[in-house]
Amino acid sequence: MSIIVKEPAKKAKPSIYAYTWNTALDGSFTLRVERRFLARIYEDAGLWKTAVKIGEVIDRANHSDQETAVKYVDRMLYKNFPHVWTTTDARGIIAPWKGDLACL
Repeated sequence: MSIIVKEPAKKAKPSIYAYTWNTALDGSFTLRVERRFLARIYEDAGLWKTAVKIGEVIDRANHSDQETAVKYVDRMLYKNFPHVWTTTDARGIIAPWKGDLACL
């Protein structure tokens, strides 16, 4: 008679990210943080545009590329909601230009 020992099922790691950039069908990106922060990044006529609503104020800006637009929104998030900034998952939006961190 043999005894089969099974390892207990591994529990999924809880995500450290509370907020994630969402991609829309039109290629735009949105980030909603709490009720007071909403950001949208979209391309229009070769420019990347940002619309960021903080409270009742809406800030709009034009950027030459997507990276600049994302960094602009990131700075606004860090400046106004630093406690939330560390729990925001931007992997989906920064993928086109992030460096390869794999070790050789």
